[in-house]
Amino acid sequence: MIPWSLLAVLVIFCVAAGLTFALVMTVVAWWQERHIARRHRPETATPSSGELTLGPVAEALARGLPTPESTRSELQRDLWAAGYYRSTALTQYLALRTGLTLLPILGALVLALIVPRDYIAGVLVGGAILAALGFSLPRAYIVIRGRLRARAIERGLPHAVDMLTLCLTAGMNVPQSLYRVSQEMRGAFPVLADEFLLAAQQAELRNLGFAMQQFAERTQVPEVQNLAVVLAQAERLGTDIAGGLLEYSASMRIALRQQADAVANRASFWMLFPSVLCLFIPAVIILVGPAVLELREFRAFSVRQDLQRLHETFREAQPGTVPPPTPAPVIPSLPPPPARTLVPEGSPFQ
Repeated sequence: MIPWSLLAVLVIFCVAAGLTFALVMTVVAWWQERHIARRHRPETATPSSGELTLGPVAEALARGLPTPESTRSELQRDLWAAGYYRSTALTQYLALRTGLTLLPILGALVLALIVPRDYIAGVLVGGAILAALGFSLPRAYIVIRGRLRARAIERGLPHAVDMLTLCLTAGMNVPQSLYRVSQEMRGAFPVLADEFLLAAQQAELRNLGFAMQQFAERTQVPEVQNLAVVLAQAERLGTDIAGGLLEYSASMRIALRQQADAVANRASFWMLFPSVLCLFIPAVIILVGPAVLELREFRAFSVRQDLQRLHETFREAQPGTVPPPTPAPVIPSLPPPPARTLVPEGSPFQ
């Protein structure tokens, strides 16, 4: 019969495996639906209606920690670079940061009233560390997300400029060309497609110069700023935009190639340190290891020789000293010989 302990382990394993499989399938289905919705979503602008994610407490939490006006402007630029264009994005960010900062402090204070006195200092220190992480991690996430989006825009911008040139050469105006490029680049570069779509809609509402200026301020990418200057000057002066875009795309590819060469050169330099460390330690073990072992054996032998010499010197300095007698070797006793049986005369075994 199967013991109850093994049966319980099997049941727990089956339940855990089933829950894990269900969770994985749910996540995969959600990701597929999101990917399909992203590919087939309507061609509209990305900014939302501005509803607060945290509800009515978002504004109160946003005012929980004082934030200077200069810091607010920097945070707004970082949120734009990260792709958060809602009118309440800054309020949501400040509310989230306030909650992540105050909740660990309040939790540590409540926990300090419950735990023994010896653990109060550790609880307070842990709460302070969690509060510092809650204050700094949202900003780090926003900055990293902004850099990733800027890198994606830099990679796709030369292709977008070439497609924009083709559309302008075919007779389209700039807003129509931006619409067309955003549709064609939706699968390869979705971030750049969203930005081009938003710039096209702003160009229809206002003008091209305003739309490209907003595009450059949102992304904070130098190449986009140069593209905005090229398009604005071409529209103001009435020159050929296609020729200027061709030259700009060629210069941008040269700049990207130079950046790639610089990154490759720096990579070879930074790879030198792990290579040296990985080769130096085995080389030291192979070359110096035998010498260290031999030196250790030599030192042990010299120590034994010194001790023996000191012992002999001590014996010569005190001749009356009798060394302790050595015990006699113990000889094991032999078993007695077997008794001889007398055979009578005339016996056949005699």
